[in-house]
Amino acid sequence: IATRTASFDATTWSGRVWGIAVDPRNPNVVYIGTDGGGVWKTTNGGTNWVPLTDSQANINIRDLALAPSAPDTIIAATAGGGILKSTDDGATWTPLHPTSGDYVYSVAVHPTNASIVLAGGCTQISRSADGGNTWSITLTVPSNYCLLRQVVFDATNGSIAYAAMGDGLHRSADGGLTWSLVAGSGLPSGPFSWVTVAIAPSSPNILYLALKGY
Repeated sequence: IATRTASFDATTWSGRVWGIAVDPRNPNVVYIGTDGGGVWKTTNGGTNWVPLTDSQANINIRDLALAPSAPDTIIAATAGGGILKSTDDGATWTPLHPTSGDYVYSVAVHPTNASIVLAGGCTQISRSADGGNTWSITLTVPSNYCLLRQVVFDATNGSIAYAAMGDGLHRSADGGLTWSLVAGSGLPSGPFSWVTVAIAPSSPNILYLALKGY
């Protein structure tokens, strides 16, 4: 847990941690996104932390990601404030507003093209091909109450992306432009209030899906 001072202080906290991203160039550099506490950064493996977004209008972070091909670029999803983007390791930030709305549950950046970003909302996925300046909605699912959604790129193949939504798991084979609902055997039927997906680093063919019903 991060604190709001340079050293550990048991009286001031960042808030619940929703996202963690490690700089691929240096494992001691880690960013976290917190609920009501904004984005924090450590450069010494977690011993000390500093807040990066205290001056922003919305610091209710729901997810964050580093661009794999440009790790100085940080994309942070907020609850109600769209997306916060930094291209200088968190020194400055720009607010972005996906077409699907400003309540963003999850963000993902293409593994080799930092301009391609996916933003997961409650019932829609937005896609940007210009680093977040403009957006288009590429997936809409039935409306229902939602707690968590997840969108991820295959780290080994930027054409493949997955979106865990209220009606189940969707897969894209063209970098998030179009989607199809995965109907594999063993998958329960929706709707779901809480859905997350992860790709095994050892093999992109192995997926882990967490689902919570109503």
